[in-house]
Amino acid sequence: MEERIYDPDNRPDVFGLRPFLKARIIGQDRALDSLCDAVENSECQLGGLGESRPRGSFLCVGTTGVGKTETAKLMGEYFYPPEFVKVFHMSGFQHENDVTKFVGDEHELPGGGENLGELGEFLSQYSDEGGVIVFDEVEKANPKLRTLFLQMLEPGQITCGAGVSFDLSPFYLFFTSNVGAQRVMHASTAFRQLTLERNFRHSLANKLSPELVNRVDAILVYKKLLPKEMRQIVRLHLDRYLAEVGKRHGTSITYDASVVDFLLVRARDRWFGARHVVKEVQRYVATPLRERMREGEVISGRLTVQSGRIVLVAAEGANRLSEVCNGHGGEDGL
Repeated sequence: MEERIYDPDNRPDVFGLRPFLKARIIGQDRALDSLCDAVENSECQLGGLGESRPRGSFLCVGTTGVGKTETAKLMGEYFYPPEFVKVFHMSGFQHENDVTKFVGDEHELPGGGENLGELGEFLSQYSDEGGVIVFDEVEKANPKLRTLFLQMLEPGQITCGAGVSFDLSPFYLFFTSNVGAQRVMHASTAFRQLTLERNFRHSLANKLSPELVNRVDAILVYKKLLPKEMRQIVRLHLDRYLAEVGKRHGTSITYDASVVDFLLVRARDRWFGARHVVKEVQRYVATPLRERMREGEVISGRLTVQSGRIVLVAAEGANRLSEVCNGHGGEDGL
């Protein structure tokens, strides 16, 4: 893969972010619009003038598997190389001794090979360029860390081990939370968006610090996915997977509606949303492709469902895999 060099003076067009995200995050247009409005204000220097704050800060709330963390990762992918995006799973920082693991030892003297903690180490590498930092399942963080989050949001600074301070104004901060998810899971799929948002805000006020909730630039509420949206997500990941396989092997693979139906049944999970889609696509689609390769045949043709399993119907005139490997694939490259 070609290495991507970050040029702060030649950032991607901010107005391309909205269609970029909506092509990849299905069913969450309201949340994505709120995010992109705030990011456009930040990138165009129209928001937070005169304030010492992060470049943008967002609290993403909703049930598991609806696109919260994926949104942050994709926004990072749009603006930065992969190494500029860092996800901290706060379930790993629940205890008192995890605070030092996260931000280092505040009692350590400078100049002694400072332990900056995991957050400090990341900030020390990208403090000039900025990036995207995700605090996943923020409600699970130790209470001391939640207090530090307030400092990160306003005045936009954090002090790590040995008193080393970092300016967070070049960074986008995302906090994700499942708080209130149980109430939403038991609600009707016709649950109105405004009612959904009120439920989450009520739960957030009870579980998280009201100061934290009030200091972020926007609260992004992700709704439950409808069946038609789950179908779109299955198609999206299936297309992406087959395109990558085709690129690697120089072949073309199509599929019919029965494959989507098959995967939809197995990927749908009331509690985990679309989280299992990628795994299920790879699990069930890779099998017929692998079987064809084992038989020495080119993995080209159409996927369909027969006798309760996905199979690959070979394209007419497809050559043996050994012929392709030896460079005798013919004019079409197969």
